[in-house]
Amino acid sequence: MVTIIKKMQYKIQQNRVVLSILVISCIVFSCNSFLKKDNPIVSNSKEKVTIYDYQIWLSNLDKKELRDSTITYFDTMILFNRINQVFALNDSVYIDFFVIESDSFFLNNVYCPNLDTIYLSNEDEIIELKVNHYDIENSYDEEMYVYWNHDYGLVALYNYPWGALILYDRETKKGFAKNIFYNDFINRTKEKMRLMRESFEPDEYQ
Repeated sequence: MVTIIKKMQYKIQQNRVVLSILVISCIVFSCNSFLKKDNPIVSNSKEKVTIYDYQIWLSNLDKKELRDSTITYFDTMILFNRINQVFALNDSVYIDFFVIESDSFFLNNVYCPNLDTIYLSNEDEIIELKVNHYDIENSYDEEMYVYWNHDYGLVALYNYPWGALILYDRETKKGFAKNIFYNDFINRTKEKMRLMRESFEPDEYQ
């Protein structure tokens, strides 16, 4: 009788161990599944920004290829002893951050010298955009043109070695980066390409 009771107790303990392992396994797999989901945590109290990643093909500028888009939120925080404006996926993952000091622009703590100024028309207002250049010394293929405005902040990045155009479409200016800026960028690029082709064409009157 004592032996039977001991066997029953041992069986119950075995079942408890198996059940515990199953529960722990379920928790672990559930956590892994949650972490793998590409669902950024966006704060409802901060302005939402949709980041669009386009591939630009100089051989076919009419081809509109959206590679990816991500919803982030716009925030400010102190980084490198400066008040930075940041695009964040959540409270600990930051994608890009920039500082505007007078007419100086810093992207990810790198100073970007000014190259040009362009003007865009948007809903009966003329918007001035600064064009700056991002380049890290002794690095390759990271060079970008930076488009920004004092009121809008960072509008676009164009990584010209790879043809990657990143647009920051803010909720309060919805459609400006995605539509107005994109169309103007393509038209300007087409004009530059046309002028380059003409400069290489032989002059028939020479």
